[in-house]
Amino acid sequence: MMGGRGGQSAALYPNVNPSDIANSFRNILGQYQQVEQNQKVSNDTSSKLDIMFDRLNNNQFTAMTLTNLNALSQNINDGNQQGS
Repeated sequence: MMGGRGGQSAALYPNVNPSDIANSFRNILGQYQQVEQNQKVSNDTSSKLDIMFDRLNNNQFTAMTLTNLNALSQNINDGNQQGS
């Protein structure tokens, strides 16, 4: 059993294609990067919502803006319920 584990692996698994393994790990990396990007977007959105909540709590919006925000939130909720 000379050659160590690397030599044994090649002998035991002759159908393993190194490029398939590389492509698989590239795919995993791509999925990981997408998750990371989604997390960044989520954090940005959360920060912006915190600003909006502060402004709502401190009555810093005009009546027109409050009307529009209310309509927007109702439309989003209605759309989410239809999609369920």
